[in-house]
Amino acid sequence: MKILIHTFQNAERQHNITIDGVGISYLYVIERDAGRLIDCRARMKFSPLGACALAGTWLPIDRFMTSDALGFTAPMRNSIDAVSDRDFLLEFLSANAITAVHLSRLGEEWVLWASEEFGFITPSDSVSTGSSIMPEKKNLDPMELVCGKSGRVIGGLVTLLTACKGLPHAYNRDLQEDEEPVFDSVRAILGMLEVSAEFAMNITFNRERIQKSLPAGFPGATTLADYLVKKLSSEPHASQGIVNFDYKGKDYRNQIQLGNGSLLGASYIQSVSNHLSLGEEVLWTGQHQKSGVGYAARYNTDKMVATGQIASTGMALLSYVQKVSDKCRLRGKVDSNGVCAAFLEERLNMGLNFILSAELDHKKKDYKFGFGLTVGE
Repeated sequence: MKILIHTFQNAERQHNITIDGVGISYLYVIERDAGRLIDCRARMKFSPLGACALAGTWLPIDRFMTSDALGFTAPMRNSIDAVSDRDFLLEFLSANAITAVHLSRLGEEWVLWASEEFGFITPSDSVSTGSSIMPEKKNLDPMELVCGKSGRVIGGLVTLLTACKGLPHAYNRDLQEDEEPVFDSVRAILGMLEVSAEFAMNITFNRERIQKSLPAGFPGATTLADYLVKKLSSEPHASQGIVNFDYKGKDYRNQIQLGNGSLLGASYIQSVSNHLSLGEEVLWTGQHQKSGVGYAARYNTDKMVATGQIASTGMALLSYVQKVSDKCRLRGKVDSNGVCAAFLEERLNMGLNFILSAELDHKKKDYKFGFGLTVGE
């Protein structure tokens, strides 16, 4: 069934997956439950006949013949072990108890899904009951009883474990207490399986309600992160180092920029009023054999700086810096190629800043995210 539904971890919304995926998870659980019973049966098929009280008999009996005639694998190899062993019942009760726990978990999940708060499933009238004072309700009594019965099955295992824990080897009368928990466990498990199967065939999934709940909790955030990791990891990586030398005068500022790839740049900006500055920049990259000239205008106040730049190549750039607090600044820029970028810069201590960055190139459908450290003011 190709319906997306929430999964939950720590009672919080997690990934959205198909209902098929949820159902298959329980299929593997039930498969292991069946496997435990099959394994238990293999160790149960050994005949105790001929062990007598505990030491066998001197009469000329053929234990192998009786074992084979009754369908056992072989007779038990030790007569004392044959009369005292209840491991096969303990293992059987343990397998039943684990199955009961799994059915209880499934039942509890269905009870939650059918509640008004979730509304993911609606049970038919044949597997639900109304309230004595609110007949319009649909209580999931069958699955609640399945949850309750699991305690009874677990109790049967604990009962026999307790009966066996202090017994010396060979037969003791305490072992007559093995029958009641075993038979009760079988009846309970068969009933739980029958009810669970009947319930599963009489529910409908509320597709509209499920789909409305999907966006809550931002479940797509992890999917987006996975996509970005895959996209970024498939691209070639390169590192870049740049060193800036600044000299700031009373009403002007000079900057020289050196970087790997034979990068060389120089800029000059002059204040023309209390808030407005004009400047020029030249840049040359030896690696790509390219040069350019740019012009800039900057407007600044105590809280913000806005800059507009245009280059001889026709490239235009607008940038903005906002002082969020004494230690934090937010930077943003957009250029004529449709590239948008944002940087959040926080001062860790004097001369050391931490940066979170994002760059979106809509034309190339290229999206980059990163972080780093800068040294200097």
